[in-house]
Amino acid sequence: MADWFSGVVSSIAIIVALSGYRLQERQRKFDRELLEKQRKAIVRDACSATDQVVAYFEMSKRILNSMGSPLSFQAFVRIREHLLTLHELLEILSQRVELTDGAMNAAVTARRICGVLLTQLDQLDRKEHREWMDALMTIERLNTAAQLASERSSSVRRYFGLSASTAAQDIEKKYSTLANELDYPADPGAGPRFPDLSTTRY
Repeated sequence: MADWFSGVVSSIAIIVALSGYRLQERQRKFDRELLEKQRKAIVRDACSATDQVVAYFEMSKRILNSMGSPLSFQAFVRIREHLLTLHELLEILSQRVELTDGAMNAAVTARRICGVLLTQLDQLDRKEHREWMDALMTIERLNTAAQLASERSSSVRRYFGLSASTAAQDIEKKYSTLANELDYPADPGAGPRFPDLSTTRY
C-alpha cells in the first residue's frame, strides 16, 4: 500500500514538475519573442532615422543650387527643425544595446551627417549666394558617408525583413517637387508653381 501511494505521489510530482517546466519554457519563449520584437522596433527606428537624414541630405544639395530663393530659405527652416529632432533621436538610438553593428554604424554616420547639415544651414543668409555655394561644397564632401549610411541601413533592413522608410520617401517626394520647380518651372512664362510647404509633414 505504501509503495502504491509513494508511486502515486511520485507520478503527481513528475506531472507537476513537467507542467512547471512547460510553463517556464513558454514564458522563456514569450520573453525571447518580446525581446526580438523590441529589438526589431529599435532597429527599424534607427534605420528610418538614418534614411530620413540621407533624404534631407540629398534634397538639401538640390535646393542649395537655387542660390537663395526665398522659398528655398523657407524650406531650410523646416528641414532644420526636423534635423534637430533626428539628431537628438539618433544620439539616443545609437546608445541602445539592441542595435546590431550595422544599424549602429548607420545611425552614428547619419548623426554625423545631420550635425554638418545643421551647422551649414545655420550659417545661410538669404542674400549671400557665396555662403550657399560654400555650404553646398561642404555638404558634398559627405557624399561617401551618406552612401555608406544608406547601404548599411538597406543591409540591416534586408536582414530583419523591414520595408523601406515611407518617411524618407515622403521627404524625397516633397522636396524633389520643390527642387524641380526651382530648376525647371513647368510654365517658365508664369513662373514656378511651388508646393505649399506648410501643408505636409517633413
